[in-house]
Amino acid sequence: PGFSAPVCGGGFVYVLGSAGVLACYDSQSGERLYRERLPDAATIVASPWIAGDELFILDEKGTTFVVRLGKLFEVVRTNQLDGIYWATPSIAGNALLLRDARKLHCIRA
Repeated sequence: PGFSAPVCGGGFVYVLGSAGVLACYDSQSGERLYRERLPDAATIVASPWIAGDELFILDEKGTTFVVRLGKLFEVVRTNQLDGIYWATPSIAGNALLLRDARKLHCIRA
């Protein structure tokens, strides 16, 4: 897949390439359900993460793509942070830690 690690959730396995191509597989059968490119994604090094029924993907330019878990490819929203992001975010309790090239962000629910 490139740099990032696959992630599993909701009966699916998601594999993300560094060029922003996301593939979704059925976790039981291994059947590929889709292979789609995230719109306008920069290079992606960080691994994606899952919260609830959504998959989060952070590109190196600070855009987070939120994809609904499921058989169909659907970007439900995007968010933007300033900075350059190469590190995989960490989750600690109700906090999301995002490290860019110069600073650490903490987002709490």
